[in-house]
Amino acid sequence: MFYRAQDLPKGLFKSSIIPRPIAWVSTISQEGITNLAPFSYFQAISDMPPMIMFVVTSKDKEMNPKDTLVNIMASSEFVVNVVTESALDMMNLSSELLPYNESEIEKFGIPIKKSSLVKPPSVAISPINLECKLSQIINISESIYGNKMIIGKVVGISVDDSVIENEKMIVEKVRPVCRLGYDSYSVIKQVIERRR
Repeated sequence: MFYRAQDLPKGLFKSSIIPRPIAWVSTISQEGITNLAPFSYFQAISDMPPMIMFVVTSKDKEMNPKDTLVNIMASSEFVVNVVTESALDMMNLSSELLPYNESEIEKFGIPIKKSSLVKPPSVAISPINLECKLSQIINISESIYGNKMIIGKVVGISVDDSVIENEKMIVEKVRPVCRLGYDSYSVIKQVIERRR
């Protein structure tokens, strides 16, 4: 079956790009209210310097901006927290669209810890926290608050000792969650290695 892009059934494009890592992004508003939301258009784009990107869409059909975008535009700081199998349900709860300045962290009791180099908190149940400073925002759609690509420079990484051996990340211990299509997720439990 071939589809022109404009004729794609709902969800088919997203479910064709699999698996997708999830950026569980924590930010803080100018009023000091924390925000936490997951984004599955997320990727590392450079390691020298370490840079990441994720894409934020509008909050609703009226094109109101999501709190994540508002907060990053105001503070230029955010944290990308890695979602693990044990945090999957909390991550899913945090995807709920709450009114502006209502904290997902407080509403759902998600444990946090102080970040080292940025003001937004890190998620304490995430074994990997990427502390980021905003590099640039790229508009990739026609509307003011449509799809926006946020590019951040990673200024520090907090890694739980339990997932590191000889300064190497042990993915099987992290058990990261990835997004598939529709309402489906997967957990990385098996690693296959091939030397290049």
